[in-house]
Amino acid sequence: MIRLRQLLTEDKNIKSFSTSTTDKYEYKKENDIWYTKLKTSDSWLDMKKQLSKTNYDTAIKILSKYDTTGDVKKDVVKPKEKPNMLDIEKSDDSKSKSDDSKSKSDKSKSKSNDSKSKSADTSSTAAILMGGLDYRPGDYKIDQQKSLLQSSLSGKSVIAHRYTDLTGVLASIKNNPAATVVLFSAGCSYASTVAKAMADKTKLYIVEPYAKSNNTSNAVQMAVNAGVPSSNVLTGSTSARGLNVVPGATKTPDVAGGGMASHWNALKFVGKLI
Repeated sequence: MIRLRQLLTEDKNIKSFSTSTTDKYEYKKENDIWYTKLKTSDSWLDMKKQLSKTNYDTAIKILSKYDTTGDVKKDVVKPKEKPNMLDIEKSDDSKSKSDDSKSKSDKSKSKSNDSKSKSADTSSTAAILMGGLDYRPGDYKIDQQKSLLQSSLSGKSVIAHRYTDLTGVLASIKNNPAATVVLFSAGCSYASTVAKAMADKTKLYIVEPYAKSNNTSNAVQMAVNAGVPSSNVLTGSTSARGLNVVPGATKTPDVAGGGMASHWNALKFVGKLI
């Protein structure tokens, strides 16, 4: 038995090989590093970097089981056993998908638990907040947005949800039917859906919606048509802050610090109206 590494060392004419004539991959070893590529590709990939440790070790074990017996054509070495190298690739892909699914499942459970906690039945709840964007540099996190609103409510209870958590918002409305609902900025894109879930639509405030978005503008207009007072729509001085989204809207005050400072201050302002 002559191991493949010996064969590659002794025969400089063998630059690359396949495990069989039907194998769509080629393999080679350079400077103790194994590479692979599709026969139709010119790009060699470092197998150690591309495969998990378990599958890499399996692949190397397979590739080393070669000798000089059998038909050799066009740098193809016929293996003593014919492994399906595609199985290794699929295994790595499956592992990746499995890990991704597990991660999504964990995140889903976390969000579900978070929604249950936030939407608990609290008779003293003054407001339910669906916040604005919170991931960009300079954005306020949802707890900070909640604090701004709460500062004008004399410390009364506020349930806060991120702008993506429509399910949580609807659950909070169901469990706290007497609470006022505040949709802020990105959260205003759900204005129509939230309005439909509320028996008393005068308790819905839509604060500085991003009116540059047709979807958001339509959602706000549908909410007003469904019974939300247009005066409950609060707008700033630009279309990005809701300007002209509906007639009869309430103007939010400008404060020192520019447009974004005034945008965040709108959360304090709406608290004074509740």
